[in-house]
Amino acid sequence: MPYDITVIDNGRGMYCRGSGQMLGREIHASVLQANSQWVGKLDYMIVDLREVEVAISTPQEKRAILELEVEFSKKQPQVVLVGIATNELQFGIARMWEQMLAPTNWIVRATIGAAEANDFLQSQLAALDLPPAARVT
Repeated sequence: MPYDITVIDNGRGMYCRGSGQMLGREIHASVLQANSQWVGKLDYMIVDLREVEVAISTPQEKRAILELEVEFSKKQPQVVLVGIATNELQFGIARMWEQMLAPTNWIVRATIGAAEANDFLQSQLAALDLPPAARVT
């Protein structure tokens, strides 16, 4: 699947990796499954878009994904989310979701490359008095 979600860092983190042709319905299915099975407190999410070549989703699919995330944020209100990109398309996707996720009240940032993502993630977790996260390579 072009959008995989994996639990990392002993359940503190969620690593979401997009690749190839990313479809809205596939993202929705992955998010629905991950959110419904999540147990425990989530501190951070890493959304890695570095392998995405194209993203195709309808406005309705985007709204449906957003509804899932807003609902999930009621159970996980304090999350640091970083989106990682390496080109304009990926960064545009990450920036769009940075804005769309505002209703979650999560701390969200679109970044270029792993170094910027790591710096942001670690600084935000430290500001929340949370342990450091697994580093993105």
